[in-house]
Amino acid sequence: MNLMDFHEKLSSDTHSGVKPGTNFFSEKVTLFNVLNGTFPDSDILNIRSMQQGNEASFAVQVRTESIAEHAVENLDGMIVPGAYKPLCKLNVGREKDTLIFKMDDVS
Repeated sequence: MNLMDFHEKLSSDTHSGVKPGTNFFSEKVTLFNVLNGTFPDSDILNIRSMQQGNEASFAVQVRTESIAEHAVENLDGMIVPGAYKPLCKLNVGREKDTLIFKMDDVS
């Protein structure tokens, strides 16, 4: 997936409770890298960013529930390099065909 595809799949933040002026750029770059290394572009249908307090989370809708289940098994708890943070721990859950990504700083 290239950056334009990612941008098109990333829903508008104004509809998902993200406060104006908050863009979670580091988290978006980290998510982009994780998705590129995990899924073919055709498996990702939609990406939505959300805000809980001062933390970002992302809902990534994939083609099937089995893809989501397999992704949780492989990604939950994984430590990955952050974009502007040294390391992030992925917390990945799912609701049917939608993955919920949260990133914890482990530096």
